[in-house]
Amino acid sequence: MKRILTILMIAFSLNGCKKDENNQIRALVTNKSTCHSHDLKSKVLLVDVNHSCIIYSYDKNLKKILLTHANTGFNCCPGKITCKVEQSGNIITITEKEETPGCNCLCIYDIDIEVSNLNSGEYIIKFVELYLGEQEELSKTINLDINPTGEFCASRTEYPWGIIE
Repeated sequence: MKRILTILMIAFSLNGCKKDENNQIRALVTNKSTCHSHDLKSKVLLVDVNHSCIIYSYDKNLKKILLTHANTGFNCCPGKITCKVEQSGNIITITEKEETPGCNCLCIYDIDIEVSNLNSGEYIIKFVELYLGEQEELSKTINLDINPTGEFCASRTEYPWGIIE
């Protein structure tokens, strides 16, 4: 009987050590603006067109961060815009994707991204933008315990940024 109990205890403890796949962080693009490069006079921009910015808000109870990527560059006809999130230690990398580069032009958009299952703490948030080229990377170290809301930006000078009048 002791042997059976010992085997059961070992089996339960091994099962408790398995990584719960449901606790991994996930990201979802929840909203996309229209192209800022067209009919700009009727639009209100979140940030200057010479910048790409992240505006964030973290909810500790929901373990969720809402990110608005203001002035991100995509094709003029991107189809569905999605993203992929990866976490390695305290580094969170968000790679933006477009379904199809359907047109021979680029536009800037605002997109909203929801990242769930994110514990509070200090992270380096990095964005991989499709048409960034050799421009400054959009990344920042943020501490969600100290600053659950905030904004960080990177300068943009190449097409499609900064060309809207």
